[in-house]
Amino acid sequence: MSLVKAFDLLANCSWDGSLQAFGEAYLDALRPFGAKSLWSRSFQLTRNWHDPEVSGRYKTDDHARIRQADWLGSAAQRYADRHCPLAMGATKFQRPFFASEIAPHESRAYADYWAAMAEFGVRDTFAASHFGPRRTATALSIWFTGTDFSPAELQAIRLSTVIAIDHLRAPEPEDEGTPSLTPRERDCLAFVAEGKSDWEISVILAVSQSTVKFHVDNARRKLGAVNRAHAVARFVTAGLIGVRPD
Repeated sequence: MSLVKAFDLLANCSWDGSLQAFGEAYLDALRPFGAKSLWSRSFQLTRNWHDPEVSGRYKTDDHARIRQADWLGSAAQRYADRHCPLAMGATKFQRPFFASEIAPHESRAYADYWAAMAEFGVRDTFAASHFGPRRTATALSIWFTGTDFSPAELQAIRLSTVIAIDHLRAPEPEDEGTPSLTPRERDCLAFVAEGKSDWEISVILAVSQSTVKFHVDNARRKLGAVNRAHAVARFVTAGLIGVRPD
């Protein structure tokens, strides 16, 4: 089950300690998959924020940063920051993504970018983002030396990053209080968390697929989530899974 595998990756993280310690524990859990660095930061969106030349000059508030000591200040770091494709990826995808999905390794336009990353043994960067109120955003990026994951491993990594960034991001006033979900919304979202399709959920609950989609979408809106994966993350971290309303 993808949700179980995702929480296995987060099992040793301290949810009550510092965000830096949380990031270090999460990175340690990902090291067997080739992870070697992690950075979570928040920033204010400005005009043309997705342009690498603009985003590379951002002043960010770090939540957790584990980078190689010789990376900061290096020529590779300066070049990669000015040509980083992650901001463009955040505008295109509503899910965690690899930098290579925006900047293919075989693309001549990004040959120098990947050469700079390769100097530090980085094959690809996995990124997740969260867009908050008042044009704030939080980003989480993880460097990997390779991306040879099984489908189950990749799904667990994707889901764990969504859960992690929901914990790492800056607090929002809108987060106060616990959303009130109906029993059917909780049931549907719990099955989504288990990796079941709308059709499978409709069979289990003896309802139509459109009804399942209706309940999941309602739950997503109530949780203030941008997509299903984000809704599952908020559902789980809010302690709502397995809880039935009175």
